[in-house]
Amino acid sequence: EVISGIGTYQDALTKAYEAKPDVALMDIKLDGNKDGIQTAKALKAHYNIPVVFLTSLRELETIHRARESDPFGYIIKPFKPDDLQSSIEIALYNHHKTTDLQGNLDKVTTAINLLDLAVIILNENGMIDSINGQVEHLSGWRKENKIGASVNQLLTIDGSPAWIFIEKWSQNSEKNTIDFSEKSFIQPRIGNSIPIRGQVHFFHTPETGVTGYVITILPESVKKAEKSSENEAVPEIDLAGQVVDDYFFLKDKSSLYRIHLDQINY
Repeated sequence: EVISGIGTYQDALTKAYEAKPDVALMDIKLDGNKDGIQTAKALKAHYNIPVVFLTSLRELETIHRARESDPFGYIIKPFKPDDLQSSIEIALYNHHKTTDLQGNLDKVTTAINLLDLAVIILNENGMIDSINGQVEHLSGWRKENKIGASVNQLLTIDGSPAWIFIEKWSQNSEKNTIDFSEKSFIQPRIGNSIPIRGQVHFFHTPETGVTGYVITILPESVKKAEKSSENEAVPEIDLAGQVVDDYFFLKDKSSLYRIHLDQINY
């Protein structure tokens, strides 16, 4: 069922809010000061509506711009009804799979944020997909500052940039997990490198090989604490007083509390 034919960016967003369509067929050329590519980005961001582009424009630059909006297909004019039917079905199917995948990723992200361990998730190329709150607490880096960055910017493992260590191990090992501790550090946003220990685990399938990595981390001081008796002093990471983004750590006896600047009344 065709809900409506829309000619402008603003009308498209208004109709999407009112009717909540399953898919949008989008011409790249629209009336007004925003084109179909900008409209497709907005429909995805605000309403999670998949877009299939209808266009007679074959220029490479236009297609590259269109790719930025993550379309679910292209149909080049003129087209046949069968082309349109199959494109819509494929778009709806792929959008359903993507939505399910995002839902599962949100569940995983929630789960790792509940762990006491610091957790970093990498893609197959060693780029950071996610970090949990414990990594933010330990390093002072916000998640949004590190998503898409190389793990080398955050970790040194066994005296080497982390990705060199991980890639070499995963290509030559039959084990899915490896421990590390010696000469391993996390680089905080402010201050000196912090000694750490932890594990790397990789995921793989027979068809595609390695698909990603999970790194779990503990500060080296925790390891020392486990070996110490209750009466022995435990070395601590000196985070007290360091301002990180919009918060700092306040030390009270053996505990550190994270205080946001907007919590301070006096």
